[in-house]
Amino acid sequence: MQQSSDSTFAFVLEHLRWSLDQPMVFGERHWATRVLRALERVTEALDHHIQFQEASDGPFDQLADPGLLPFTPEVQHIAWLRASHQRLRAQLHGITAQFRDALLYFPAGVEASPGNATEEGLQEVRAFRLFGVLEQCARDVATQLHQHLVLETSLLRDLNLERLSVDAGRAG
Repeated sequence: MQQSSDSTFAFVLEHLRWSLDQPMVFGERHWATRVLRALERVTEALDHHIQFQEASDGPFDQLADPGLLPFTPEVQHIAWLRASHQRLRAQLHGITAQFRDALLYFPAGVEASPGNATEEGLQEVRAFRLFGVLEQCARDVATQLHQHLVLETSLLRDLNLERLSVDAGRAG
């Protein structure tokens, strides 16, 4: 189950990066709509990932018993991962909401061009610029999520190996 959850999360994260790499064309909503859908999928995958990792009897509780003293390395690592989950979740939800709101700037059915001085054209120019800024924010969050996933996988593997070696030492 853990491998499937992580691979789904990694896949939708890669899809977000691909979506961001597609060209943004002035006057079209396709790019923004595609990125928004990818952000929503990543948000859903992250929420599922967090629920799985942080569930009672989930990987976090198995590796760092909540009854352990709070200054043990295992508990500190898991506490850091939990805090990281909450920070990343807030960032991702925020950027997804901003993308959704920014789509409202695109007037439906209006032929816009960079020289269009109508109110609708000005709204579209603002939206186009806003998406340029939001694109970088989404890229930053995607990079942070990727780094978190790599670090989390490594940390959990190391904690699990430590636990197995301590258990083997006790048995021997």
